Amino acid sequence: MRQTARKVRRCVNLIRTMTAGDAVKQLGFAPYAAALPIKKLIESAMANASHNFSIENPENLKISQLLVDDGVVYKRWRAVSKGTAHSIKKRTAQVRLVLSEMNAAEYAAYVWDNSPRNKKKGKVA
Repeated sequence: MRQTARKVRRCVNLIRTMTAGDAVKQLGFAPYAAALPIKKLIESAMANASHNFSIENPENLKISQLLVDDGVVYKRWRAVSKGTAHSIKKRTAQVRLVLSEMNAAEYAAYVWDNSPRNKKKGKVA
């Protein structure tokens, strides 16, 4: 997204524990510029869930993970007095969304249990 991660996080924190349908409704009335792209992201994820996984009611899926990280920083410059230049940083945000039937705590435990980093290497019980 072409917005700073700080501004996107402000919008995302409103909907972090909601279902997908409730989050779309909430974002429709949110007064932030980041609300529309986040709303489109959730609607796209719901459409993917119904089309790719044949889920009947994607509105009932819970937001299991919603992360906002810093993205690429585009560096530009602006001419100023005496032939010098000032730098301009155009920051972006990277948003990751997971919709599932588990709530956030259950999903975190599931990821922890199934992560290859947490498997015991070479030990036979």
